[in-house]
Amino acid sequence: MLRLIPLLLWAALALGFLAWATLRTHHVGRMILPRSEAAAIAITIVVAGSLLASWTWLLAWSAAKRLGLAQGRSWVDRPAARLTLLALLALALLLFAYGRLLEPRWLATRTLRLGGAPAAGEEAVRVAVISDLHTEGWRRPWSELAERVNALDPDLVLLLGDTINRPAGLPALQRALAAMRARHGKLAVRGNWDVWYWHELPLLEGTGFRFLDDERVSLAIRGQRLELAGLRYADERDGRRGEELLRAAAPGSWRVLLYHTPDLVTEVPSADLYLCGHTHGGQISIPFYGALVTLSKHGKRFERGLRREGRTTVYVHPGIGVEPIVPVRLGVRPEVMLFQLGAPR
Repeated sequence: MLRLIPLLLWAALALGFLAWATLRTHHVGRMILPRSEAAAIAITIVVAGSLLASWTWLLAWSAAKRLGLAQGRSWVDRPAARLTLLALLALALLLFAYGRLLEPRWLATRTLRLGGAPAAGEEAVRVAVISDLHTEGWRRPWSELAERVNALDPDLVLLLGDTINRPAGLPALQRALAAMRARHGKLAVRGNWDVWYWHELPLLEGTGFRFLDDERVSLAIRGQRLELAGLRYADERDGRRGEELLRAAAPGSWRVLLYHTPDLVTEVPSADLYLCGHTHGGQISIPFYGALVTLSKHGKRFERGLRREGRTTVYVHPGIGVEPIVPVRLGVRPEVMLFQLGAPR
């Protein structure tokens, strides 16, 4: 019975932590962390803490036995237990090394075609989309980002916010953005980092990009008309301005809303295409579950990729960079997306 006391104490501590994490309101920056995501994070912490405690006990018990300070047998003396713990430790170290050093630099390129066939003699409009750069320096993936974008031969490049992690990343950001080429322009919207921390910095100076701050731009490209409404990020934001801008758009055009987060998806039914980022696809995606954290009021409903909401096609970009507090990517490669837009349906 005495041997069960440490296990019971640990179980009580874990249950108390889970209850505290789930019932309390948590904030990340100025955003509220959904309770479901707080619970998922808490469970992950408990599992990781249990493994860390087991590894610590294995090392401490082995050292005590060698020094003659411990007698008898512990559960970690069993060969199966030792082998399991060492295998899990090796796996954890490999995953961390991969998630920190390899996947964040392994830039992917994807292409999606939307809409019907273009009119005779016309081609689809090519729109490159990037988001959540969180630039930190002139190294991969940021150093190859412009090359990847230019290889797609875009008519238009769209940036969906969150440009840098710290002011030291500004030169690399501007260098990468300035090197991107697009026949019909380069447009951006501000993300929460840009609004909270970097609103006084000349983020897009000399890059050829410009911010859309609650305004709409009309473009005629390859015989099609695109009406792009861009909204500036705000902590308490509704979609009324976006819906107003899109309702006034020319009929028969692509009505595209650019906003940093998926939070306004249900509030802009006039949008043909809603482009956003912010979630990073969770940045860590667990097999069969997906993102632990999205920091979206919709939770996992729009965690990444293509979704439908009524008549609106929603695309949530997984981002390029990483949050500095969790500087890893696992199962969510950084991505450059190319949309080929045919005739709007």
